[in-house]
Amino acid sequence: MSRGQSEVGEIYKEYQNGQNVGRIFNSLKNSLVQTAKCESGKLEAGAKMPSVKKNKKRAKKSRAPERELPPCPTFDALGSSINMISNQMMHMSDGFELSMTNIIADNGNMAMGVQGDSYFTMRHQMAFEGPLGFLMSGGQRDYAVECIAQNGANQTLVANWVPSQGTLDGTWDHGWTKNFSSTFSFAVTSSDDRRLAMMLPNYSGKVTWHNSLHNLTLGRSQQGSLFFSTLHRILPSLSAGAKLNYNHESGASNMSVGGQYRVRGNKPGEMEVFECRIAAKAMSAMYTRQVSKHATLATKCDFQFGTKSASSSIFYKYLFGSEQMGSQIMGEIDSKFTCKTIFMMPFLQRFMLRCTGEMNHFDYNPKLGQVPHKFGFNIMMQL
Repeated sequence: MSRGQSEVGEIYKEYQNGQNVGRIFNSLKNSLVQTAKCESGKLEAGAKMPSVKKNKKRAKKSRAPERELPPCPTFDALGSSINMISNQMMHMSDGFELSMTNIIADNGNMAMGVQGDSYFTMRHQMAFEGPLGFLMSGGQRDYAVECIAQNGANQTLVANWVPSQGTLDGTWDHGWTKNFSSTFSFAVTSSDDRRLAMMLPNYSGKVTWHNSLHNLTLGRSQQGSLFFSTLHRILPSLSAGAKLNYNHESGASNMSVGGQYRVRGNKPGEMEVFECRIAAKAMSAMYTRQVSKHATLATKCDFQFGTKSASSSIFYKYLFGSEQMGSQIMGEIDSKFTCKTIFMMPFLQRFMLRCTGEMNHFDYNPKLGQVPHKFGFNIMMQL
């Protein structure tokens, strides 16, 4: 019989005889096996069990995929949101216009929810001048037709013909590669009007090379001057560039510099954009605030160094509902308190009502076509 077994027997006899229970537990503790196996070998009695190091492989934190930056825009695209609203305000009239767009060919299928990227459309527009037109020219009726042909995302051809004026103008945009594209524009006339003969024919165009960080553009403007512009994305939210214009007829040249800084908001659709352009004789500062994907507020300040004058404007745009079927309102209020607004509302799925209005009670001259108020209507239909 081993030593351990004899000690256990004696302890059991003491337990039956009612001996001290504390002594019994101390004896059991001392009679334990004095060797133990572990991962590192044998241990003597009383020695501490070594800590076992578990080889835990630290899982590498997977980084979120970096968001791919869009192509760097051109220098002229600075203030694009403001320019879009301002161009809409410039084409306001006080008459009634009726336009009809006919989609002749389209590779999409609206029934299946497939949006086409290649199409050919024709837009017919009939304009009837309002009170201001009667005041200036006795009232006229004008007709124009516009053709748009698009082949994918890399090629677009637009032509606009006005028979009453005998003018034809168009634009051809073509993307040759992922980073290289070109734009060509023309305007010609067959009219005997001296004013049109002085301005037309007119040709302009540009070639652009761009990637996500740089944009280089070389071309000829509608005024006949040559220009070279560049814009660089220094940071994902900061861009800066310059533009050089040269008139080969007069030999005059001017240069402007500018930049853009974007601040993204915490919610989707929120963004602040700070933009500035500075030239030798003028400076423009712009601020755009996208409150949400529906609301946009913007302001623009222009300073003329030569005349030491300044002007400013406030722009707004709000979309009710979705981008395709929702109504929207946009407008401009300048420092002379001239208020302009445009309201567009779709109805019956294929029709769009466009109402325009202008109020100018402080700075107007009817002889120059500036009246206290002006209202116009336009109905656009799609077939």
